[in-house]
Amino acid sequence: KGYEPSFSITLEQAKPTYSHMALVKLREKGLLHFVVSTNVDGLHRRSGFGKDEMSELHGNGFKEYCEKCGAEYIRAFDVTLKRIERHTGRLCQQQQC
Repeated sequence: KGYEPSFSITLEQAKPTYSHMALVKLREKGLLHFVVSTNVDGLHRRSGFGKDEMSELHGNGFKEYCEKCGAEYIRAFDVTLKRIERHTGRLCQQQQC
C-alpha cells in the first residue's frame, strides 16, 4: 500500500542523532577517517564533521558559499528555498571579500 510518513519536526529543527555522534566518536578515536553521505539534511556537518572529512553526494540544503571568495556557510535554514535562480542574496561575511 505504501503509507505516507508523518513528521513532527522540520529539517531545520532536526538535530544530530546518537548515530551521528557515534560516528564522531569513531573519528575522534582514529577508527573512522571519512564519511560519505547521501543525505541533504546537513546533520553530519552539524554533528562536527568538517568539509574535508566527508563527501555529501547529493549536496547539503543548508550549505551555501560565496561565489567571489569561496567562503562556506552552514545555515540553520534550508538555503534552497525562497531564492532567485541560484543566488540567495545574502552577503559574504569575510572582511577581505
